[in-house]
Amino acid sequence: MKDSIKKEKPQFHIITCGTSILSNYNYNRSEESKINLDFIKSLDDSKHDWLEIINKFFEFLKQNPERNSAEINSLSYFLKEGKVKKIYLICTDTNAGKLCANTLQKYFRNELKISDINFKEARGFGTEDFEKGLLEIRDTILRLIRKHENSHEIYLNATGGFKPESAMMVLLGSLYQLPVYYLYETSRKLVMIPPFPLLYIEEIYIEILQKLIDKPGGIRINREVKKFEEVYGGKLKYLEKVGAIGIRKRENSSKSYFIRSSGRFLYDFKTKTK
Repeated sequence: MKDSIKKEKPQFHIITCGTSILSNYNYNRSEESKINLDFIKSLDDSKHDWLEIINKFFEFLKQNPERNSAEINSLSYFLKEGKVKKIYLICTDTNAGKLCANTLQKYFRNELKISDINFKEARGFGTEDFEKGLLEIRDTILRLIRKHENSHEIYLNATGGFKPESAMMVLLGSLYQLPVYYLYETSRKLVMIPPFPLLYIEEIYIEILQKLIDKPGGIRINREVKKFEEVYGGKLKYLEKVGAIGIRKRENSSKSYFIRSSGRFLYDFKTKTK
């Protein structure tokens, strides 16, 4: 007899890697004890100095991982659940980016015992060919999604790196309906960025949006609301979650449904691309 319980997939986190370790290492240090960026730029990754810097960063990181690394700070919510089994870091091809990625890789392997961790340098940033670098990030993420979408539960961590890299994460997360998360610098609150279902929305959702478009004032008469909920049920909750429709609750405990600008865009996008 086959086991009817669905096996939970291991988590795979794709992370854009910034240089918060370097910034935090230098914070509040005297000028003499800081690691100068010009010195970092001059380093050769095959020389002893390179390993010496990684070891300094590694020891610093161990003191307070969540405070000293934006990547670990945002990932800590998932690490505490013990479900993270695979990590892929995407860093810039600058020495600062590679040093921080090397340090994180060492920390995940040595301290957290996550052996399945790799990183890739997105070429172009070191020569300020940012468009090339962003295209390489996009291609890398797409390749990883295609390779692991059936075997792993994929998460995209958009906390580290530059803002365009975060934007790329959000776009691809929406296209593939993958969870994208971000941790604000000034807050300890992890934010799950609502996906926008551009590709994976079913016809029934378009039908719901059409009904709301046909009712400019929204569906608000009690008997219409009741019938609307009976017919579409959980589909309405999904559309509310992704920000396509809204619910107004009134003082007398009644409510109404209306379409948001995002829902109108979604409707226009899907109907025009048929």
